[in-house]
Amino acid sequence: MSIQGCKPDPQALDASGHLQLDTACHRCGYLLRGLAPTARCPECGVPVYLSLRGEHLVNASPEWLGQVGVGFRIGQSAAIGLSVLVFPGACLALAMGHLPAWLVPAILVLWAFGVWRATTPEPGRPVGRHRVMAAIVCGCTVIVQVVALLVAWRDWQNVWGLIIFLEWACAVGLWLLQMLVARNLSRRITDPREIISVKVWTVIGLVGHGAVATGLLVGAVAAREPELAVIVPMSVGAVTTWLALLGSANVFSNIAGVLERCAMIALADRKEAIDRDDPPNA
Repeated sequence: MSIQGCKPDPQALDASGHLQLDTACHRCGYLLRGLAPTARCPECGVPVYLSLRGEHLVNASPEWLGQVGVGFRIGQSAAIGLSVLVFPGACLALAMGHLPAWLVPAILVLWAFGVWRATTPEPGRPVGRHRVMAAIVCGCTVIVQVVALLVAWRDWQNVWGLIIFLEWACAVGLWLLQMLVARNLSRRITDPREIISVKVWTVIGLVGHGAVATGLLVGAVAAREPELAVIVPMSVGAVTTWLALLGSANVFSNIAGVLERCAMIALADRKEAIDRDDPPNA
């Protein structure tokens, strides 16, 4: 891509053609104010004009794209793992003692790590609300899983119901946060099909989790548990949540694939720019 093809915002340049706004290097985050588009970042040496392009993901930092892509690959694996292990067979296996007590906590901790990677701040941009939310959700998830392992080790049967509820709440928080990140990234892909897919599976997942929450609430507040009022929403919620996990795994896979392709294009573009500006000695 040529410098002319980048078409930086005219308001970003002063009368002498130098940056007059606080533009950050898309690789290291160094403020490039006062430099010309033809200059290089003093910190990492990347051409300045590569940081003046649009919001499409292909123009983002390839290092950042790689980290976020890994986060979505982990989220994809965790969603598939929970759909296979937890819905519908794992609960029965756990009740029968055939499922290791550490398996679900391990998946949730892995997912928390994936969400943390997926919310990595983009170079040159302030820490967003998703990163703050990830710190809270991921931190709570790790704490709950440690407590769950302790309860399983000490065999405290009277608190198993609370632990299962907290693990479910952690899974909902991780899933919803990663779907929010996927929604933001899909807007920068400018693919309407991916945007619609994220919205559809988010709605289906919210319906499923809402049905599960309704069943849990009815069972908790009812003096005499009305079986039908609990079984129906719990059954609908379990099936819907299972479908949403599979659909979300597909969304995470698509987003990760786009991030990986964009990272490859960005790296090739950067290498081409550096080779063009610094041709090898003959």
